Amino acid sequence: MSRRARLVAASAVILCASMIAVGALDRPEHHIPTFLALMAAATAAWWVAASAARGLGAGPRAVAGVLIVAVIVRAVLLPAEPSLSTDVYRYVWEGRMVLHGINPYVHAPSEPALAAYRDAWSARINHPDLVTIYPPLAQGLFALAARVHDAPVTHKAVFVMFDLAAALVLAAHVRRGRAGLDALVLYAWSPLVIVETARAGHVDAVGASLLLVAVLAMARGREAGAALAMAASVLAKLAGAVLAPWMLLRRRAAGALALAALVVAAGYAPFASAGRGLVSSLVRYGRAWEFNGPAYRLVTATGLGGDTARALLGIAALVVVFVLAARERDPVRYARRAIGAVLVLSPTVYPWYVVWLVPLLALDPSRAWMALVATVPLSYTVWMRRAAGGPWRMTPEMLVLEYGPFLALLAWQWRERARSPRPNGAEAAP
Repeated sequence: MSRRARLVAASAVILCASMIAVGALDRPEHHIPTFLALMAAATAAWWVAASAARGLGAGPRAVAGVLIVAVIVRAVLLPAEPSLSTDVYRYVWEGRMVLHGINPYVHAPSEPALAAYRDAWSARINHPDLVTIYPPLAQGLFALAARVHDAPVTHKAVFVMFDLAAALVLAAHVRRGRAGLDALVLYAWSPLVIVETARAGHVDAVGASLLLVAVLAMARGREAGAALAMAASVLAKLAGAVLAPWMLLRRRAAGALALAALVVAAGYAPFASAGRGLVSSLVRYGRAWEFNGPAYRLVTATGLGGDTARALLGIAALVVVFVLAARERDPVRYARRAIGAVLVLSPTVYPWYVVWLVPLLALDPSRAWMALVATVPLSYTVWMRRAAGGPWRMTPEMLVLEYGPFLALLAWQWRERARSPRPNGAEAAP
């Protein structure tokens, strides 16, 4: 066994041990230092494994080994109670509502008329006065999970299936020689993806996996397949719409974008009786939510009000995304850069939002964005502040620790890009 192979094997052991320990933590929000130490160990193993795998062959045994470890580290987390975030309890509720023919865009969980449907998990639903914010495909998956077994673990298992499907897509990409083994390791062994999907039970892995399929299909000139995959991604979570500007500005993809729009409209049709309820919680989210957004904190620190800051950052995000769409020919690189830009310009950046970046980073790596994937769990230190009686808001010091390495590496990459020649008109991207 070569030195690189030994490093990958040792990293796999550390990753598995760390994830087993994370799964064994009872209520990790009460043990944030321990949780972050375990995540740091797992993340270090992930970085080492990805670096070492870059020089290894991608034969069937190597690919199978990476996938086996990926399955193990997810399986050990599935039975653990989701508690760092309570989103999955809303998923359980909404799946139950859809099964009973109740429109979750019309009826909020707190309505007295729905008392008969409540159980012990219902008390943990966040913002019970709001109707759902989640799109129709997500609702269908919630209902499917509820039909199989009405419990959080079933929802997590459904999301893990999509998560592992993304790993299989990347494995096929690697086996065709279009990427190295490190691409598969970058996604399949990412502690952020593993924990936010298999332990916390976030639906983001569904949308991210479908977006991966969409950008790969578009890169291969399969516009119809890309349109269907992008529409499915949007119907799982709206972030999948990030590919739309790139398609809009390309004549060959215009028909595909129209097809995607029709599929999305068809997905919402069964819930159309909700009227404004289809977007009411989304509008409230856009106007009121704020957490861990670096640009928002900087802009509001100048004295501007929250509404003005949101408007300015929203305009900035649109401008950046359309500039990227016009300049970047590769849909994979465009999607990675656009999602990254939207993230840092958003007022709200939860750790599971960053999961969308990871499958794209596997194909278009960036040290700066990988650093953010590594440090974003620091936002969970807000639980410590809450326990001490403080507000649900990141301290400036923690924001610096979280975003400082990312910004430093991004500046270094931009400096290197400016200094290095661009052969054949190619454009390097941070």
